[in-house]
Amino acid sequence: MNPQSLLLSSGRRLAYSIFGDPVGEPVLFVHGWPSSSTQAVPLDALCRERGIRLIAPDRPGVGGSDFHQGRRLTDWPALVEELMTALKVDRFHVMGVSGGGLYALMLAHAMAHRLLSVHLVSGAPSFWLLGGGGALPLHYAGLYQVRKWFTRLLPAAFDLGSWMSYRVPHWPLLRWMMWLYQCRRDYDAPITHGHYDMVAKSFREAWTGNLDAMLTDGDIYLDELGFKPEHLIKPVHFWHGRKDRNIPLQLAEKMASMLPQPITHWLEDEGHFSIFLLRAGEIFDELKTERGGLKQVGKSPCEK
Repeated sequence: MNPQSLLLSSGRRLAYSIFGDPVGEPVLFVHGWPSSSTQAVPLDALCRERGIRLIAPDRPGVGGSDFHQGRRLTDWPALVEELMTALKVDRFHVMGVSGGGLYALMLAHAMAHRLLSVHLVSGAPSFWLLGGGGALPLHYAGLYQVRKWFTRLLPAAFDLGSWMSYRVPHWPLLRWMMWLYQCRRDYDAPITHGHYDMVAKSFREAWTGNLDAMLTDGDIYLDELGFKPEHLIKPVHFWHGRKDRNIPLQLAEKMASMLPQPITHWLEDEGHFSIFLLRAGEIFDELKTERGGLKQVGKSPCEK
């Protein structure tokens, strides 16, 4: 990694890293939750091969980025605008992975004029649109209940999460987490293929700030979206595995159904991380065919 930082007009620092080809096709990489820009590390070599310049910022309060108290999803476009202007990038693609998917959708609304294409990879939906806390998958619903009713437990939970990020990968609870974020069956767990360090470090950097930063980032998925999905003028790609245990496919299908121009890639044998780790080449090949115009809407050739 080559971490850098930008002093924003607000006086806060935004940390970011650039991977791949430094003069390649610009792609904004939006990391998941709880995660950081370290999530993009496995894509560095592939981006060099594909001629991709992958720009990966840490969201406020994550990694080296300063915390922004009370920030909302609607604050995200202005931050991206400053970053891309500073990097002298006029138009670019956006790739939102897992929790980064909702941030990518916000850019599709607010920065459509600067986006070449929009790709949600195992993307989290707006749970506010899908019915609030009741729409959360079971493992997130538990966190939500702690957040809502047992706030005194939150500091201990935060400390536990930080401690867990330093544990060895065969520790039982972490093995369960890797199962939750599984890859496809013939790949099984990222642990066995050297990706555990990336996952652990990315989680760890999400905990380097403070509890308020973590909660602020997490609360956004249950906050009002700030725009109407049916008004989006950009086609939006959904890349999602049918075996995703973390963000089940049904949630992605519901989110896609709300958009006027979804392009769906429902992949048969993929899980939550496997699309990002193993199918990124297909995503980059697809995005390089787009230059911001409208495409025929419908299913991807790789959808089954």
